[in-house]
Amino acid sequence: RYAPFQMSCFTDNEAGKDYHWCQECTVCTKMYLLCVGGGVDPKEIGLTKQLLSNEYRELYPLFGADSKFSYLRTSMARDEQLFSFYCATKLGCKEGLVLEFANSALYEEAESRFDELYKQFCSFYDPLSVPPKLLPRLKHIFNEELTSFNF
Repeated sequence: RYAPFQMSCFTDNEAGKDYHWCQECTVCTKMYLLCVGGGVDPKEIGLTKQLLSNEYRELYPLFGADSKFSYLRTSMARDEQLFSFYCATKLGCKEGLVLEFANSALYEEAESRFDELYKQFCSFYDPLSVPPKLLPRLKHIFNEELTSFNF
C-alpha cells in the first residue's frame, strides 16, 4: 500500500531517461531484492524486469560486484543483501540469483546469523529526521508492516 511513495533510482543513464527506474543499476537491483525479500511484488513499485536473473549478477555486491556508491561497499550493505536473499529464498523465489544463493555457503551463513540479521534489519531505530509528532504514527505503521512479514 506504500508503493506510490517509493523513490526511484537516479535515472542518470539512457535506460532511465523516460522512466523513474533505469533497471540497470545497483539502486534498482537493491530495491528489487528488498521487495522480493519482503514479500512485495517489485512491479508494485514499477520494477518490471526480473532483476534477480543471472544477467544482473554484476550489480549485486554480495556476489562480488563493485559500486560507485560507497554504502554498497560496506559490511552493512553486504549483510542487508545477505538477509534479503535469505528472505527471498524462504519466500520461495525461484529467480536465478536466489537459487544460486540457496545452494551456496552464503545461505548457510545467513541461516546461522538469522537472529542477528533479523534484529539488525527488522528493528525500529530512533530516527534523527522525523518530526516528533509523526513518530507515534510511524512506529505504528512499522509495527503493522512487520507483523505481516513472515515466511
